[in-house]
Amino acid sequence: MNFFEIQFKGNRRAAFTNPMGFPVKLGDHVIVNAEKGEDLGRVVQISEVDRISQEEERHEVRTIVRKAGPHDFQRRRRNLQKENRAEEVCRRLVLDHRLAMKVVNVEFQLDGKKVTFFFTAEGRVDFRNLVRDLAGELRTRIELRQIGARDEARKFGGFGPCGQRQCCSGWLSRFDPVTTSMAKEQNLPLNPVKLSGNCGRLKCCLRYELDFYRSELKRYPPLERAVETLRGAVFIEKIDIFNEDVLIRYATGELESVSRADLERLMNFDPAENHCEGACGREGLGPEDAPPPAEPGILVAAALPPADLPPLEEDEEGEDGAEGPPGEETSEARGDAQRRRRGRRGGRRNRRPGEGGGQES
Repeated sequence: MNFFEIQFKGNRRAAFTNPMGFPVKLGDHVIVNAEKGEDLGRVVQISEVDRISQEEERHEVRTIVRKAGPHDFQRRRRNLQKENRAEEVCRRLVLDHRLAMKVVNVEFQLDGKKVTFFFTAEGRVDFRNLVRDLAGELRTRIELRQIGARDEARKFGGFGPCGQRQCCSGWLSRFDPVTTSMAKEQNLPLNPVKLSGNCGRLKCCLRYELDFYRSELKRYPPLERAVETLRGAVFIEKIDIFNEDVLIRYATGELESVSRADLERLMNFDPAENHCEGACGREGLGPEDAPPPAEPGILVAAALPPADLPPLEEDEEGEDGAEGPPGEETSEARGDAQRRRRGRRGGRRNRRPGEGGGQES
């Protein structure tokens, strides 16, 4: 079954079916079933999928009644004149009731059985008295529908900063939520003037390439994160997915632009197999140019004796005038040698009275 997307006044769209099999093609004007009546619209798309209505939200399937004829266009011209008068009446009554609302558009149903007033407001508006007064002057069924800023831009139409017709009034069937995080994921400057459309809200086109950016960014390290590489820890400053370049910042503050392939080679390393520090790569040195580790058995540093130990001194030969064969000494010579050593170590406080050339008291 084919679904026919019908566009009405104010770029309002709805999906209908063609159970009678009328020879309808793109651009034809048709009469469709509306709420308690008939309405006139133009076919803008034919597809096998209903892009507008959700099955759980649509209680009944609206159908195409017939193709529009000359008398249907005459009724539409008369309704346009009625719409201008009804809009003037509504604006006047809004001022009389002092309601904080703005009348955007008025739409008469083709058979004239219902008129819909579209308005915008900051909050909820109590318009019960307004509806009663409008019904008394227009003598028909009245419906007031509050819309948002995006719907208002759709009804008026226009062209975007890109030079093309607004997506909402050209082909967009429904509004999906748009957030500033989508612009941040695409590395766009968070400038409200450049990111906003004619409606004053974020542009709908921020969603178009979001899935592509998300899939491409999975091939790179997380943005604004520190990663460990052969040259040390680096900080990911910016990612250019089109040129496949990454702007990295070293711990020293130095910035460098490297390709994605080079960054992957720097990240895929084993620290146990590399002796080069982070500065080697920036100086043009590789791991093979780094000094090899010390081999076992080679003295690297000598330990020094403690400072409080006295240096070793050798005895002077023939100091006491003792004679004897080498390697032999008398008991008197040994005693004199011991006393001389004690005198050198302890000073005068260790000497006995009368020894070492001292005078007796």
